[in-house]
Amino acid sequence: MAQRASSQGSAGRSSNVPDTSPTNRLVVPVDRHKELPTILCSRGLHLWWISVGLENRIGILADVARVVSDLGLNIGSSQSWVAADGRTGRWTCFAETRETLTAARIESALQRRPGVTDVAVESDHHGVLIAKGYPILSTIGSRLVAITASPFSAMLDEVRMTLGSGGAVLLYQQGKALGKVTWEGNFSTVGEAVVHEEAAYLLELYSTLGWGQLESVTIDEASKRAVVVVSDSFECASTSGGSSCCYFLRGHIAGFFETLWKVPIQAAETTCRGKGDPVCTFEMTREAAPP
Repeated sequence: MAQRASSQGSAGRSSNVPDTSPTNRLVVPVDRHKELPTILCSRGLHLWWISVGLENRIGILADVARVVSDLGLNIGSSQSWVAADGRTGRWTCFAETRETLTAARIESALQRRPGVTDVAVESDHHGVLIAKGYPILSTIGSRLVAITASPFSAMLDEVRMTLGSGGAVLLYQQGKALGKVTWEGNFSTVGEAVVHEEAAYLLELYSTLGWGQLESVTIDEASKRAVVVVSDSFECASTSGGSSCCYFLRGHIAGFFETLWKVPIQAAETTCRGKGDPVCTFEMTREAAPP
């Protein structure tokens, strides 16, 4: 089960050692995966991609989904979002049917529905349908770049193998630099008060973006120490095993805490799936002042 501990401030535990006991953890279900549609292949059915512009009102999604259903289309997946103006939105879906339909018929049926502003429909190409739509945006408007975990892990692995220990240092520093830029933007979005109150919760973003399943977080803000436990780290996806390998992720998490606490942070990976451990454990401490 995935577990998350609460953040501790200066009024928290008297011990400087983060508490990772099971009683201090919030248990949440693991199976909450989500899918980003990319490429769909037919199973002997006709595939359709449908995009509908909508007024933002209660019941509009049920209305357009009913139109699609009445046409004999089975919805395989769908997404919806509200535009920045708050008055309009968009609903997209992928659907399949054994019946022979035309794009014009689907468009016409949807355009007759009150509240629909525009419709775009595309069918498969010889049984293959690419999930179009550009750019990919997060819910806060940031552009996302999607890449599958194994090739990305293999790319980082190549850096380590080619440059040796220098490659490991490079990946850690690049991860930290990216982490600081990323979290500066995220902290600005949610607000300073929320950042310190919900720091442990904000780290769930690593699970949301597919970097790994966040298992637990323990933070002691007074001593500037933290422990972050992650299972299924993407950096372990292609490693040959035998040693710790999450240099980039370790740096990125260090960037989170440097941005949070505004002091230099050193991160150590004390357990790693790359060397056979069940999870990857990252321990954050304040960097010692230079002599």
